[in-house]
Amino acid sequence: MSSHALLMAPPGAAADSGPATDVIQQVVDLAHRCLQMDLTFVARFVDEKQEFRAISGDGASFEITLGEGPPLSTTFCSRMVVGEIPSFIPDTGADSRVRYLPITQQMHIGAYIAVPLRLSDGTLYQRAPGAAEAPAVLQYRCASPTARCTAHCAA
Repeated sequence: MSSHALLMAPPGAAADSGPATDVIQQVVDLAHRCLQMDLTFVARFVDEKQEFRAISGDGASFEITLGEGPPLSTTFCSRMVVGEIPSFIPDTGADSRVRYLPITQQMHIGAYIAVPLRLSDGTLYQRAPGAAEAPAVLQYRCASPTARCTAHCAA
């Protein structure tokens, strides 16, 4: 059993659709505007993959396609969920834990921020990360817009 087995959706889990998907997309769009990052998305772990469920921003620049995703073992999200990396990395080039990961270069990740999304019973369902190509963008803007975005989402 992989170290991520408890974090994954059941094999063959149905894709999200309907009103809940619309709400998730609205939240991802709001986070994109508030964080002013190049990309925000919601992903879930399915069948040893990170599957992108909602995307806002320049997905093509990061080689991200809705409904697809990289092997779970290669992702920042899987490392963040198990505590190997923090949920905020303002400059991936300066962080020895991620600077040499192939996905950092492949997807041009210069900065990273993520928030685990939990169901009402506390079960981890999805991750809501953001990424920027330029490290300084996230470092400069992170604190204040994140607080505003969180306050708006909760309202």
